[in-house]
Amino acid sequence: MSQWYNVERMKYEVWTSKRDPSKPKTLKVTYYLDKGVDPVDEWVCPGHQGFAREKFESWWKERTSAPLPVDAEEAYEMTDQLIQPKAIQYEMQGKYPRITRCSFRATVEEPAKGRKEEAQGTADGPGDPGEELPF
Repeated sequence: MSQWYNVERMKYEVWTSKRDPSKPKTLKVTYYLDKGVDPVDEWVCPGHQGFAREKFESWWKERTSAPLPVDAEEAYEMTDQLIQPKAIQYEMQGKYPRITRCSFRATVEEPAKGRKEEAQGTADGPGDPGEELPF
């Protein structure tokens, strides 16, 4: 089972694909974790269709009862209504982290000691600015 990491704070950004700016924008969510653990990024897709939109809707409903936004810009404007997870679990899928669980009720008693090599390149998104997002 994955280790839990306390979430100290979060940052939200509207993200535009550098490779194809015509694609719908996404909402980049950065989780700043326990001291000594690299931040973990997650991209949610309010302006997409199909599986990506369904995943976003579940993510959004887990954090707020506010109406679903139609795109990344609207979602960004509503981030003050989102509940911040107290702790997360993630696993690496290739070189990208994938958040597998969130706890909104409790933090971990002993701060996690994540290894920096597990999360390299995740603080600023994909390593190559032209690289596609990991979904």
